[in-house]
Amino acid sequence: MFPKIRWRIATLYAVYTAGLIFGVALFLTRPGCRTAAGCSFWGVWWIVPLAMGGAYFIAWFVSERSARPIKQLTSVLQRLSAGDLEARVLPTTRDEVGDLIRAFNSVNDEFRHNLDRLQRELNRVSRVLRLMADGLVITDSQGFVQLINPAAMRILNTTREEALWSSFAAVAYQHQLIDLWQKCRSENSEQTAAIEMTRHGIFVQAIISPFEENGRIGCLVMLQDLTDIRRLETVRRDFISNVS
Repeated sequence: MFPKIRWRIATLYAVYTAGLIFGVALFLTRPGCRTAAGCSFWGVWWIVPLAMGGAYFIAWFVSERSARPIKQLTSVLQRLSAGDLEARVLPTTRDEVGDLIRAFNSVNDEFRHNLDRLQRELNRVSRVLRLMADGLVITDSQGFVQLINPAAMRILNTTREEALWSSFAAVAYQHQLIDLWQKCRSENSEQTAAIEMTRHGIFVQAIISPFEENGRIGCLVMLQDLTDIRRLETVRRDFISNVS
């Protein structure tokens, strides 16, 4: 595990140990120390603290060098969680920590790419829903409105704030439309009916289709405003009746 970091630690300790042994050998073989009885004793007293201090310094140096990029990565993760998707970490080492940072940057770049693509798709779908002449309402398994487009808001005489997360029965208010929606939910089949919205004098073709999401049944309500077509049909019938 982490062979590059292990080799770095091993190399530092090997160099340190070799230098320490070389220093001890020079100290004990100097001319004044060969004949002095206490030279070796005092040499040990100096060598032990130096060895312990050197080992501590190497351990601190390695840990600090290895922990610095991890601290930077932690800081970037905190910025990402706060919504800053431009945050990045530049790898400064060629060990496993550097590999981790490069892999993180690659995942972050892929995530940003997918997020941008999804945002473009969402904008495209939102534009289509906004420009649709037909009304569209989506309800979840509990019967609450999850989505409503401007055409549906006009037909149902409501606003987005009033409709979203409200029950479909409270938004639709027309008992024929509510009955059709409840039949779609209970029978889990598409229902179609022509309904006159008596409150506003709008005549619609309602098509309600069930769909499954995460094991639960929701409904897609399509409302086609046929008021103008019905008015033209009435004028045509009246004209034919008068001619006859």
